[in-house]
Amino acid sequence: MLPITRNIESLLLRLLQPEEEILPARLYLPMQQGVRRMVELSSVLYCRAQRSYCTFHLDNGENILVSQPLKEYEPTLATSGFVRVHHSCFVNLNSIRQYNPATDNRGGGSVLLNDGTVLEVSRRKKDDLWQKLNASTTIK
Repeated sequence: MLPITRNIESLLLRLLQPEEEILPARLYLPMQQGVRRMVELSSVLYCRAQRSYCTFHLDNGENILVSQPLKEYEPTLATSGFVRVHHSCFVNLNSIRQYNPATDNRGGGSVLLNDGTVLEVSRRKKDDLWQKLNASTTIK
């Protein structure tokens, strides 16, 4: 079975499960010598692509470099509360403290994360970010 087909099948099965039965989302990241490291998606602040590598930045300050491109993780991240803010960067919506729109109309602005990290938002991704931020905001 092709990897894309497996990802689509996995996403469909996850969507069909009742909400209370969905387990906490996890990633198993490939490490050295075939070892896979389990990471809770809720602990990932953001992940950034660097050519054919990807770095996962965790809320405990740890950075995990994997030798797979970001596109390998895109289906999981896109359906697990992450938003692409730049061609090379996905951010956990729950880790965004503040969105700072660009003062001119040429850029997308930036996001400030809970750990103080500031990430650039591309002009092309700002509308999607804004839409997902508004959709995730609940007033109780």
